[in-house]
Amino acid sequence: MRRKDIFPAPRLDTVLTATLLKEAHRRFEHSRNEGHWLRTDERVFAEYLVPDRFYYLIQEHPSHVFLNRSYETNGLDLQKFIDNQVELDGEVGLDIWVLPFLEEWLIGCNHDNDIFASSK
Repeated sequence: MRRKDIFPAPRLDTVLTATLLKEAHRRFEHSRNEGHWLRTDERVFAEYLVPDRFYYLIQEHPSHVFLNRSYETNGLDLQKFIDNQVELDGEVGLDIWVLPFLEEWLIGCNHDNDIFASSK
């Protein structure tokens, strides 16, 4: 794990990260326009994540594109990471998106501890 990495997995390259962010933004806009973008809390991770399925975790830096990061992980490791963040800080507190490999839903969090999710 490099110093600027938030997640203990190999970082995906910048081109894939940009593509994943574009997809996260597309899903966000679609969900919001359809009225399916809902405020929630950290319990949504336990509800949506399946331990043996794969997900993309994307960190979107609020002001510097070159600091955006993405990672490929499974639901179990991602849930442990979220639980650890909440335990340490009392909140998620990161600008992140969670995208599943094979489904269209999306979870988004920001550094103000707002958590939103599209309906499954």
